[in-house]
Amino acid sequence: MTHRRAESTATSICRTGALIALASTMLLGFGCKKKEAETEVAAPVRQSAPAAPRWSISDLAMDARVQFPDRAKPNSEELAQAVADFASAMVKGDADAFGDLLSPDGKAVLGALEESGDWAPATKDLRAVRICRIDDESSGTPVLALGIEDNMSATLLAWRIDQSSGGYVFTPMPIEAPHADRVAMLDDAPLEAPTFSAGGAAEAPIVVNLPDEPDDKKNSGRRGRSPNRAPSRRPAPSGPSPEELPS
Repeated sequence: MTHRRAESTATSICRTGALIALASTMLLGFGCKKKEAETEVAAPVRQSAPAAPRWSISDLAMDARVQFPDRAKPNSEELAQAVADFASAMVKGDADAFGDLLSPDGKAVLGALEESGDWAPATKDLRAVRICRIDDESSGTPVLALGIEDNMSATLLAWRIDQSSGGYVFTPMPIEAPHADRVAMLDDAPLEAPTFSAGGAAEAPIVVNLPDEPDDKKNSGRRGRSPNRAPSRRPAPSGPSPEELPS
């Protein structure tokens, strides 16, 4: 049972590897900008809590396979629709619509995946894309935790969302890409930066697949002949001795 589970997980990782690569090939400099010189801080001003959004998830246009729970609902309906469009393009495997929402660096990676033929296999078996949560909306640069699920397992990806004159732009963020059985189980999964080996490459989980032995060989009591062993010579049938031959 453990072997079958490991084999299924490994197959799923291979299928979604292109999406993980797309979300992990950016530079790790995000969040490492130098802080600007701090100015004198004025006394804090008490602010009232933001008003609850006056729109509903059901108001959004999105693919039926996109899961957008209320707990992930942002204050901005415009932001929510951009996220829904992004998730819909991914689950459909629509590279054109998906690329329209990517940053220039993301577009370059997507183009490479299309050219290598990896984009279509990575998206054709997706059965759900879930907006697990949208962090740091108030900062002006929200972070989208996006779960993808195929028929074997689910994986969490992360995207930085920047607002531009034409709308919202999504930039992939490298994370550890945790896995789970179902995409809803990733809602509270942490977004952790990947660890790197001594050579500078990100360390990926290793799954060993051992080939199953055919059942007919498992239950057979016959011993196979060694390929390097010469075939045994059957003894010749014994004949009459010279003394017994007629003269």
